[in-house]
Amino acid sequence: MISLLMKSIARNTLHNKLTSVINVVGLSIALASAIVLTFWITEELSYNKQFTNNEGIYQVIMHVRINDQTESYRSISYPIITKLNELASVKEVVHLTSPLESVAMQYKDNQKLYPLGKMVSPNFFSGFDNRFLYGNPSEALAGPSSIVITESLANKLFGKNWISLVDKAILSLGNRQIQIGGVIEDFPANTTVRFDFCMRNEPSLEEHIGSINYETYVVVEKSADMIGIQDAVNSYLKEKIQATISFQNITEVYLYSNFKDGKPDGGRITYVKLFGLATLFIIVMSAINFTNLFTANSLKRIKEIGMRKVMGANRTSLMFQLLSEALFITFFAMAIALISIYFLLPEINSSLKSNILLPWSDGMFWFFVITLCIIIGILAGIYPAIFLTGLNPSQFLKSHGNFKVGGIGVRNVLFGLQFFISLLLTNFTFGVTEQIQLLMNKDLGYDRDALLVKALSSDELNKIDVIKEQLKKSTAFSSVSVSGSDLISGVPMTSDVIWQNKQPGDSSRFGVLFVDADFIETMKIKTIVGELPKYSPPGLINVVVNETAMGLMGERKLIGEIINVWGTDVKVTGLIEDFNFNSLFTQVQPLILVDLPEESEYLICRVNHGDEPQAIEVLSEVHKDYNQGDIFHFEWMEDRIASLYENESLTGVLAKIFSVIIVVITIMGFFGLSNFAFKQKTKEISIRKVLGAPYKSIVSVLFWDFFKLIFIAAALALPVSYILIQQWVEKFAYRIDLSMNIFFTPLVALLIVSVLTALYHSVKAYVLNPVFFLRED
Repeated sequence: MISLLMKSIARNTLHNKLTSVINVVGLSIALASAIVLTFWITEELSYNKQFTNNEGIYQVIMHVRINDQTESYRSISYPIITKLNELASVKEVVHLTSPLESVAMQYKDNQKLYPLGKMVSPNFFSGFDNRFLYGNPSEALAGPSSIVITESLANKLFGKNWISLVDKAILSLGNRQIQIGGVIEDFPANTTVRFDFCMRNEPSLEEHIGSINYETYVVVEKSADMIGIQDAVNSYLKEKIQATISFQNITEVYLYSNFKDGKPDGGRITYVKLFGLATLFIIVMSAINFTNLFTANSLKRIKEIGMRKVMGANRTSLMFQLLSEALFITFFAMAIALISIYFLLPEINSSLKSNILLPWSDGMFWFFVITLCIIIGILAGIYPAIFLTGLNPSQFLKSHGNFKVGGIGVRNVLFGLQFFISLLLTNFTFGVTEQIQLLMNKDLGYDRDALLVKALSSDELNKIDVIKEQLKKSTAFSSVSVSGSDLISGVPMTSDVIWQNKQPGDSSRFGVLFVDADFIETMKIKTIVGELPKYSPPGLINVVVNETAMGLMGERKLIGEIINVWGTDVKVTGLIEDFNFNSLFTQVQPLILVDLPEESEYLICRVNHGDEPQAIEVLSEVHKDYNQGDIFHFEWMEDRIASLYENESLTGVLAKIFSVIIVVITIMGFFGLSNFAFKQKTKEISIRKVLGAPYKSIVSVLFWDFFKLIFIAAALALPVSYILIQQWVEKFAYRIDLSMNIFFTPLVALLIVSVLTALYHSVKAYVLNPVFFLRED
């Protein structure tokens, strides 16, 4: 039985080489794409689920009312932490600070490292149950000079035999001497709570209740009343500040990271849903393609099936044969897909910036693979198996195979659905690409070209005036400045700004950026009036404000006036045009540039074009003078901006890849179906040629039904794709105008390919010899 079945499959495959190749290649591409996307989605959905009590860990979100809007922050003040600790239903309250950057860590005279560190509450490991490889979780952060490091950092510091050295090792961290209190397993890649080392934080007990300094989590029982806890804290805050808190389970932090006007507004989950839909589209389209071509091949065997029924073959055996053939092709395509994934996975991970690992030895993985094959194989084979084997033998023997349901060919309907999906995703890809191009190319209000950014160490900051003079002597630099921000990660925001005629209850928040007098020149920011003087009288701090800040504080009459920032009087000496100092997800906010270079963290240099290698070499030498043994690291502003929109760029890459895959599947399906239509109608075309039918008439016979469905699919896809793109771009403060190019360029491209395919087959039909086909019977 098996032997006969395999011979039948081999005979039919060889007899229909073109459609068989299209089936296998198209299906293997689709299966490989679906598997990769499924594992990417699984990885995204697994974030923060490795903690034992993840259902009972909640991040505290603070919502601050600023005039007529609500801004949400994932950090709170220590007084709120104290209030949470007072609530009986809260087991633990743990917190982390912002990352410690550019802090050198060294063991003895080994090379200095710059790991990612955070200051945490002493009870941090009571909330997050990381596995300790050395030390006791309850005592690891007992002292102010204790540190907990990860296993990978221990390997870098001490080598693989770190366990024998870590007990008595003394590390230098900046200017401090510290001792290791614990070594933990590395955090997995799929977590938002991650660091290379942590130290005990000593918070300020006098901190303002409206501060946003601590990323905070509460640990409760799974059955805890989170609404009750939230109401208790909000009642406490009501009398003190215009702010409230809410809670978000840690398993939702990564996927639902965005807030709008104080309410959750999606986030990474948007991409998960989008590519989950893409996965479904790919599977559906591959199944449609497979069904279309498999049905076409089956219809060509209609007389064979009829003869077998006349000779006594029962319906069950015929159905089993057709389904077996469909399943065989599916499993063969899956084998090719898995082999392709095995060799291409490193490139796939690089493109997706992911860490997808296929669990080859996992039984559930193979269950998923086999189930997917069975579903697609049955979907492809069930229609011809049921429909063809249910006909009477007389219908088989008289038929030319042009069966229709409800007057419309089933294959044509499926092709129309396929074209609709293809055009929908292609339109969306064009929209995403244009939005990303807008983000990457938008005028930010400063010249980002040839800007070099380097984080400053404490030794460099102490000698910053000397360093600037050294760099200015080089012809490679046109200007050098310092800044408290890299203009990518944002700047500190405060409502603690007082000016003349400020209205009671005005809670406007201002960005405060510490710079030096060369900052405006280096960044090439346009000045409207005034300046940031290079020299100031002792005891006086000069500031410059942007247009948005000036609009809030009273127009240009503020120039020369004194305002108060964080309790310090400063003098407004200039007004500059607005520039983006945050991402383009938010509009330009009020900004105050404060001439206080000693509070800076970054060196910003403008490099002359063509002198980039020399500039890097000079900066490297200066770095060595003040950071002996430290690794030299810098970044170009263009690269930092590109990294800011990494998720959006990844969306664009994925959309391009899978829209190309879907288009290829669609065109392959169209080619196969048009080839089948050509072969099915050769006799009709031959008669028309003998009777003198023109070329247009022959094309109409072959493709009129196809092109009707293409235009119907386009009419449906255009409005749907418009709605999808419109919803996606709404999250950006700066967004594209939805031009007709986005929608009609893909349509025209698909039509051109379809027309070329049609022309190929119509030319074949036109040049055929009608005598050969008319004497066949």
